[in-house]
Amino acid sequence: MKKSIFTLLLVSFCTVLTQAQFSRGIESITSNSVSIIKFGAAGKVWASTPGAGCAVYTPGTGWTYFNPTVTPIMKSDTITAIELYKINNVPTSFMATTNGVYYFHVPIDSIKSVWDSLPGLPNASVTGIIKSPDGKLYVSTEAGVSIYQADSPSYHISDIPNSALPLRNISDLQYKDVNFPGFYAATPDSGYFYSNDTTGYNYTTINTLSGLIDNHINCILIKADTTKHYLGTPSGLSVYSSATRTFTNFTTNTPIAQSLPENYVTAVDIDCDGNVWVGTRDSGIGIYNGTSFAYLNKGDGWPSNRITAIDCNSTTCQIWIGTADTGIIVLDSTRNVIESFLSGINNISSDEMDVKIFPQPATDALHFLVDKPYGQTEIILSDLTGKIVITKTVNNESDFMLDVSRLSQGLYIYSIKANNVLLKNGRISVIR
Repeated sequence: MKKSIFTLLLVSFCTVLTQAQFSRGIESITSNSVSIIKFGAAGKVWASTPGAGCAVYTPGTGWTYFNPTVTPIMKSDTITAIELYKINNVPTSFMATTNGVYYFHVPIDSIKSVWDSLPGLPNASVTGIIKSPDGKLYVSTEAGVSIYQADSPSYHISDIPNSALPLRNISDLQYKDVNFPGFYAATPDSGYFYSNDTTGYNYTTINTLSGLIDNHINCILIKADTTKHYLGTPSGLSVYSSATRTFTNFTTNTPIAQSLPENYVTAVDIDCDGNVWVGTRDSGIGIYNGTSFAYLNKGDGWPSNRITAIDCNSTTCQIWIGTADTGIIVLDSTRNVIESFLSGINNISSDEMDVKIFPQPATDALHFLVDKPYGQTEIILSDLTGKIVITKTVNNESDFMLDVSRLSQGLYIYSIKANNVLLKNGRISVIR
């Protein structure tokens, strides 16, 4: 039987939330569908949503949004890639879109009226962007790869046209090791390739003939020392060893300890302990420790099976997991703790109410203790599909209970309203 690490996560998660006393509810990112997550400087995190632009999360402040309807104007609401690094010690945020590349080269909390545009692109439809350790910015479009000086992005160095590339239709870029400059390029139908020198015209191509499980690549991760290449495909996960030039392929049919929860892989990253986190389209996450997989899925109460992005912060060891329906889940990988949820459920006046909820996890009853009575108050408990499972109305009380003894094990969303205004929401857990 496939084992799950959710029980440990659940208990640790509830302990953290109890200690934090739910001082904040669920943060809003305007959409529950997250396609890209990227860590920036000073604890900031960028996220993009399909057709809804992008947003940056600043600890202690919340989300700042960018799209064609807000100032400063983002000239596209479809973000295809994100790259973040410092120029002259100033954080700079690059957004690749279907209408070019736009970037801020000032701190996000500074006043700025426009995004700068990357000049000279041969095609406006951008599919990938990456900064190489040798100081170059590679941008892939439908017409090839454009190269810029990374510390002066307005300086266009050269273009590598499609005619000079071994494969076209690039869907994702990754950088190479600092001692071996260049880039890796994944495609949605022909495998992937990487540059063998700094000229940009000598490449190695890898596809199913080389042992890759599927030429349709959904995501690509190159280990920092380039010894391992991780390729997520609709047919499973392929891991390429540059030392032996061979692949190890993982699917649902590999030996049970090494089997994926689903073959359709959507995201891959490595945590601080070297564990490989594999997100799938409909079956949650598999976590591979080099010997066997552990699993996170909705059958064990995990918030979502539809994983779209995974980004591990090597400094803080936080893991941010984007989903197609439940926003972002934030974990501490060193302690197996779910730290918070950042979802598309809006907080209206969420800071006006302080609420303590215990015990966590609950088995029979949930005890709510709010900072003061709020008149006639409605408490609504919903499952993660949005179905209401419990409602209760109290009159001018600051201490009340909810009977959860008949609920199935899992996570639930609570909402507290007064006069039809949402005062607080968040998540609680029930365990059996």
